[in-house]
Amino acid sequence: MDRPPVPTETVPPVYPPDALRARIRGIVALEVLVSEKGLPLEVRVVRAARAGLTEAAVESVRQWRFRPATRRGVPVATWLAVEIPFEAIPYAVVTPRRTASPEPTATHPTPTPSPRPRRSEGPGTASVTMEAPPPRPPEPLSTLPVGDPAAVYRTRRAVRLGITPDQARIVVDGRYIGVALDWDDRSGGSVLELSRGPHHLRAELSGYESLDLEIDVLPAADDDAVAVLDHLTRRTRGSLTPLPRVVAVTKGAVELDVEPEDASVSVNGRDLGPASAFSSDRPLQLPGPAVHELTFSAPGHPTRQVRVLVARSAPSDSVPLAVTLR
Repeated sequence: MDRPPVPTETVPPVYPPDALRARIRGIVALEVLVSEKGLPLEVRVVRAARAGLTEAAVESVRQWRFRPATRRGVPVATWLAVEIPFEAIPYAVVTPRRTASPEPTATHPTPTPSPRPRRSEGPGTASVTMEAPPPRPPEPLSTLPVGDPAAVYRTRRAVRLGITPDQARIVVDGRYIGVALDWDDRSGGSVLELSRGPHHLRAELSGYESLDLEIDVLPAADDDAVAVLDHLTRRTRGSLTPLPRVVAVTKGAVELDVEPEDASVSVNGRDLGPASAFSSDRPLQLPGPAVHELTFSAPGHPTRQVRVLVARSAPSDSVPLAVTLR
C-alpha cells in the first residue's frame, strides 16, 4: 500500500436533540470501505452508542468523501477505521485498520507522520487527523455493564486519582487511559482534566472488584481539582506485573531523538516506521487524555519501551524524548 485513504470532505454528525439535552455522551467506532473513487461503499458499526448517536455517526460518514488509497500508484479500495465522539469538546481520530475484507482484499497501510490535529468547535462537529492508535490495556477489560456509581465527584476542571491499588486500570467513558498512578500529579503523572459534563470512570484490576464512579465537571463545583480517594476490594490473590511510571508528559506532541538513527518506533503495538521521521519539525501526535506505550527497536540493539502521558494540564504542547538503545 503506497498511501492510505484520507478524508477530504467531512460532514459533521447531527447531535440528536434528546441526547444533547440529556448530556448523553458516547463514542461510535466505525469501519468504512472506501472505494477506488473515494466513496464510502459500506459502513460497519464496530462500537455503538445509545440515544441515536450510532445512527447519527453512520449517516454522517456516509456523506464523507475521501482521497482513495493507492497501491503502486493505482487507486484501490480498502477499509478505514473511524471514531466519532459525541462530547462537549468533540474530536475524531481516523486510523488505518489492519484488517482483511472479503471484497476487495484489504491490505493494511503503514501510517505516516501527520501534522498537528485540527479541532472543530461546537457539539457534534469533528475534525479529522491521522494519528497514533489509542492505548491498549495490558489485559482484557471487564465486560460488566455500567452500574450505579459508588460515589459522585464534582469538579470545575480535573480530578486527582488517589485510588488504591495505584495500578488499577482506569477507563473513562469506555476508553482505557492508563493506571491510577498515572493520574496523580504528586507521583510524577498529571491530574486528569475532563471536558464539561458527566463522565463515567471505572477502576479495575485482576483479583479485585471493579469500582464505578461518576465525575461531573461543572462550573459551579467547589473545587478546581478534586481528589478521588477510593479503593478496590480484593476478591482473590494473584500476581501482577506493575506498569512503569511515565517518562514524559505532554499536551499531545512528542519530538523523538533516538539512537541509533535507523531505529523504528511503534505506538500501542502499531509500527509507525522510522523514529527519525518524528523530529521537532514534525513531532509525533498522540491523542489524550491517555498514556501511550512507545516501543523502540533497531537491528542488533535491545528493544526499549517507555510510557508517555498526554494531558490537557501538561506544562507544554510538545516534549522532547531522547532514547538510546544499548
